[in-house]
Amino acid sequence: MFLIYNILLTRITNWLAVTIILALVAGWFALFYGIHKIWPEKLSLENAMIIVAHLFDASATFTALTFFNYTEQHVLPNFLIDIAGPWIMFPLKIIVVWGVLYLIDKHVDSVYLRNFLKIVIVILGLAQGTRDFLTLAML
Repeated sequence: MFLIYNILLTRITNWLAVTIILALVAGWFALFYGIHKIWPEKLSLENAMIIVAHLFDASATFTALTFFNYTEQHVLPNFLIDIAGPWIMFPLKIIVVWGVLYLIDKHVDSVYLRNFLKIVIVILGLAQGTRDFLTLAML
């Protein structure tokens, strides 16, 4: 009940940010779904969706930094953004998350542990992405 009450109080006021983020995520979804369809042995649908969850976070971060004068809080991304710009979040997320998923699939024998680790990874991407998305949407 409390959750429904909070949702009713939420007001999206920054439709530009919502549109930019959702358009970026839709593009990333199409790309990684296409990669999965072409090379399913290289990228499972499950792993593709986990990567897209992290690209949701990267899209929100990119949008906040590029269009709304936000700053990055974390040390490594901040260092890389200072060097290359906010777009660096996309290849950073793709390389790191895809690499970790590959290592999990290759070296974790237990299905339960593999699924648990993947749930943790998707939560990390969706939690940060949702926070950033809602912060921008309710600006």
